[in-house]
Amino acid sequence: MVNLERWLSQRFGVAATIVPFTGGWRAVEKEEHCRLSNPNQTLATAPMIGSARLEVHSHFDVILGPMSPEISRQFTPSGKTREAVWSCIRDYVGPVVDFSVSLVISSANLAPRSLGMAALGLDLCLGHNNGSHLHQVRLPAPVLSSG
Repeated sequence: MVNLERWLSQRFGVAATIVPFTGGWRAVEKEEHCRLSNPNQTLATAPMIGSARLEVHSHFDVILGPMSPEISRQFTPSGKTREAVWSCIRDYVGPVVDFSVSLVISSANLAPRSLGMAALGLDLCLGHNNGSHLHQVRLPAPVLSSG
């Protein structure tokens, strides 16, 4: 995953860190669900109850940053590079492994803004700023076109 870190850092101009084996929820086929009335899937052979299972080995986290709030806007749903990040990672790892993308945003040296400037949630927070001035935000996965 070191090569992926370097490639993302070079491609998007921000530090990239990969955290492997963080786990992700996978849907389970209906045929694999354990039901008391189903003799083919008993508790001895299908001890899972529910429609999803946690698979630690098939998920990793990508953390980009630290970065300024201005740079972080490129990666938001309205930003120009959001889908490119997801496409690059998907092309690199293939369709079997899942991942999430988070941004580490530095809020140090921000100029004060008054309310009503539509900045809440982008570069302004309520309450006290933490001592490190770094905030991690997980991005929602985009719906990528397969064409």
